[in-house]
Amino acid sequence: MLYLVTNDLTADTVSIQTQYARRWKVEEFHKSIKSNTGYSRSPAHTVRSQSNHLFLSMLAFVKLEALRLSTSKNHFALKSLLTLNAMKLALRDLNSLKSQSTLLAKAA
Repeated sequence: MLYLVTNDLTADTVSIQTQYARRWKVEEFHKSIKSNTGYSRSPAHTVRSQSNHLFLSMLAFVKLEALRLSTSKNHFALKSLLTLNAMKLALRDLNSLKSQSTLLAKAA
């Protein structure tokens, strides 16, 4: 059961639910931008670098939202898939570099 509280004694049930739904979207946005775009882990110290980090975090959120709409997966699932794919590509590249290094060592 979900209890919604308001100090507006004239509000009806529908208006309270509508307001709650709007506010909940804002909460989801903040949670996703902090958790999925790296915004909360900003290493930036100057105003310019902080502004750039915020802008790029917003851009990442927009891209995640576009993917969410096209795949029906939430932002957390999408981040996991993107991270897994990036790790697979990095491992493939590492193995490729190792094999090239081995071939060069044998040729020398």
